[in-house]
Amino acid sequence: MNEVVERNIERMLGNQKGDMIPLLLSESMGGNADYYGKYPCQAANFCYEPDTGKIMYFENPQSLPIELRGFPKNFFRLAFLWQNESKYRIVKPFPENIHEEVAQDNILKTIGVYNHRHGFANPLE
Repeated sequence: MNEVVERNIERMLGNQKGDMIPLLLSESMGGNADYYGKYPCQAANFCYEPDTGKIMYFENPQSLPIELRGFPKNFFRLAFLWQNESKYRIVKPFPENIHEEVAQDNILKTIGVYNHRHGFANPLE
């Protein structure tokens, strides 16, 4: 796993402001993110470095710190499962409109590592 993917996973699992978990705790389920089969989904908006795909901060675009608002933005759609503990899985559609090949590759690798190590098995595949 490369340094960018490793850092992205840390951002996704962390509990500090700008990490994914605190954002998800404040987001509704279902709604605009819809359902993935029977699983309610949440959206995790983020901004990232355009050349590398390094995730800088998880937050809704209007609430990003001013110094990060110029970075490209995207989101993960996460299905939620509750069985003894909560688990997520990043589901399609995967982030699009990432123009730099290295950035797109690192974000797609991040999804693969997250789902493999931390997500629940995909029941719809």
